[in-house]
Amino acid sequence: MKRLALLFLLATLVWIGLSVWPPRQGERADDGFVWPDLSEADLSGFVVENARGRFECVRQEGGWAIRVPGAGVKPRAKSEKVKALLDFLTENKPLRMVGTLGESELDEYGLLEPRATFTAHSPLSWELRVGERNPTSDGVYARSSREPDSLLLLDTEFAIVLGRGADHYFDKNLFAFDREKVRALRGRGPDSGAWELRRGGEGDGWVFSAPEKAKGWPVSQTEVDYFLHTLGTIKAAELLVGRGEPAGDPSLVVEVELAADGEEAVQRLTAYPDGGNGPPWLGVSTSQPVPAGLDEQRFEQLNRSAFSLRDRRVITLDLSRVQRMRLDGARADLLAHKGDSVWRDNQGAEIVGLDVLLWRLTDVRYQREPVVELPEGAERALTWELMDEEGERLLKLAFFRDNGLEEGQYWLKNDNTGEFYPVCGGLLKDLTERLPSPGTGE
Repeated sequence: MKRLALLFLLATLVWIGLSVWPPRQGERADDGFVWPDLSEADLSGFVVENARGRFECVRQEGGWAIRVPGAGVKPRAKSEKVKALLDFLTENKPLRMVGTLGESELDEYGLLEPRATFTAHSPLSWELRVGERNPTSDGVYARSSREPDSLLLLDTEFAIVLGRGADHYFDKNLFAFDREKVRALRGRGPDSGAWELRRGGEGDGWVFSAPEKAKGWPVSQTEVDYFLHTLGTIKAAELLVGRGEPAGDPSLVVEVELAADGEEAVQRLTAYPDGGNGPPWLGVSTSQPVPAGLDEQRFEQLNRSAFSLRDRRVITLDLSRVQRMRLDGARADLLAHKGDSVWRDNQGAEIVGLDVLLWRLTDVRYQREPVVELPEGAERALTWELMDEEGERLLKLAFFRDNGLEEGQYWLKNDNTGEFYPVCGGLLKDLTERLPSPGTGE
C-alpha cells in the first residue's frame, strides 16, 4: 500500500514538472503539439516552395527582402505581409493528429512531393510540408519536422497561404516617407519642364522655388496635399524582377526631399518609356532596387506640372459680404437681394440655390494661362455683378462663349484683374437658367 502511494506521489510530481517546465525558445507545447512560435522568434529568413516556384525571404536592415532564383538583386518585401504569414503559421496549430506516419506513406498523403513547403532558418530550423486534402475536405495533411512520425491535419487555409508566390510579398510602393518630414518636392515631365516646391511659406506652407517665372505664383495647398498622398500610396503595376535598369534619359523624374536627423535625404523615381509587351513605362525607384512597371494611369498621376499645383482659382471673395446681385443675359436680366438668409427678386419671390452658385463660383479654376485680350469670335453670354448691402460693387464677372475652346469650356473675365480665364463646368448654364423668360419677368 505504501509502495502504491509512493508511486502515485512520484507520478504526480513528474506530471507537475512537465506541466510547468517551459518549452524551448521558439516553441509552443500546449494542446499536445510542439509548434514553433514564429511570431516571436528572431528568424534570419525562410524559404517557401510551391507550384508557383521557390523563393527565400531574408532579413535585412529595416525589414525583409525576397531572394528569387536567377535574379541578381533582392526586391524589398512588404514587412506587414511577412509578419502576417509568420503570425498565421504561429497561431494556427494542427486541427488534430491523424496518426503515425512512415516514409512509405508520404506519397499517399501528398507529402512526398508536397503542394507547399515552408522552411524556417535559424534559430528554429523547422520544416512544414503541406499535402493533399483529406476525404472530407475539412483540412490538409501535413508533416512537421518537429514531429516527423506524426500525420497532422491542418486548416485548408494553409494550402492557400503557403501557395502564394514571391510577388505576393513584394513591396510595390514607389515611395516610403513620413509626410511631416517632407521639405521639398521636385518634378520634371515630358512636356511640363522642371519645377520645385519648398516648405517655408506662411504657416510652413508651400512656395515655388523653380522655375523662375513661378516664384510669385500662389500654390494650391490642397493640390500639394493630394500629390503627397498619391506619392505615399501609389504602387507599381508589377515589379519586373530580372530586368536591368533602362538606358538613356528618363521622361519623368519625381523627387521627395526629406529632413531626417538633421540630414537631407532624397527619394527619387525616374520613369522611362518601355517598348516591350508589358506596361508602357519602366520606373526606377530609390525605395525598391527592382524596376517597376507603370501603366498610363500611374504615369499620369506622377506627371504633375507646376501649373497643375498652382492655385488657379479665378475668384477669392468673402461670400458673407454678398447681399445683392445682378444677372444680365443677352435677352433678360435678374436683380436679387438677400434678407434673413433668403434671396428674393424685385417682386419679393424667393429664389433658391443662389448661395450654392456663389459657393461654386469660388471653386472655379482656369484650365490654362489667362489672356488679356478676348479671342476673335467670342460672344458675351452673361454678366454677373455681386454687391454688398449698400449696393457697392464687390465683383463683376463676364462670361463669353467661344467655339474655339474645347467642348464645355468658356471664357470668364474678372473685372478686378482684367484677364480672361478659360474655365469649364456647368456654372454658366445654371446661371442662364436662373434668368426669367424674355417678356415674362418670371
